[in-house]
Amino acid sequence: MCESSSELPRPFGLSFFRGNAAMAVDRLRQRGGLLVAPSGPGLAEVDRFPLYAEALRDADLVLIDSGALVLGWALMTGEWLPRLSGYAFFDHLIASKGIDWAGDSLWVLPSVAEANRWRAYMQAHGQPLPDEAIYIAPMYEDGEAWDPILLERLRQRPVHWVLIQVGGGVQEPLGAWLKSNLEGPHAIVCTGAAMAFVTGSQVRIPWWADRMFLGWLLRIFSHPRIYGRRYIRAFRLFAQMLRTCV
Repeated sequence: MCESSSELPRPFGLSFFRGNAAMAVDRLRQRGGLLVAPSGPGLAEVDRFPLYAEALRDADLVLIDSGALVLGWALMTGEWLPRLSGYAFFDHLIASKGIDWAGDSLWVLPSVAEANRWRAYMQAHGQPLPDEAIYIAPMYEDGEAWDPILLERLRQRPVHWVLIQVGGGVQEPLGAWLKSNLEGPHAIVCTGAAMAFVTGSQVRIPWWADRMFLGWLLRIFSHPRIYGRRYIRAFRLFAQMLRTCV
């Protein structure tokens, strides 16, 4: 077990955000920047994906999304990290007043089906999205972290909010690449499956489950073969934390 001190290494060497959802939204409104919410499985394999690791280091706001990270770090150091899940942040963001989602956002989504679900959700909540606010991402190849067509789209229609919802491990390097190539401040939000949790296209996660670090378990129940293997691999997370705790 590590001794808790002010000089204790940060988890994974990352400067995690320690505020609440309102503070994160206000910071993005005012200054823009890249926000990421790395999952436990993502952090568990961060050493195997250099572009992903580089994107996390380049992010302006790194949320403490993983309950396993919070619990593991507390056991190793005695320090209880303040968790703000991507789901909780995303839910607060889309409910925030004063954001013109129709005119000042671009949603980068993985498929037409997901786009239709999200537009229906926003329409039902009084925030209709026009066609120009939606970008259907291509199937990015392994190792890709760029999209010149998306970049040109943002240059032709500049917006403050760029919400990339195409899956962890891909969206973060893409967000970092956009950040380095776009002129002016943009709020680039990469929150993994948060949008799918809101619409229920993956599995609906109630608030009590998110707060009690049980979202992973509901995902396993919904698709055991897919998520069971994924979360078994996530046990590498604890070995990774031990390396930053010595």
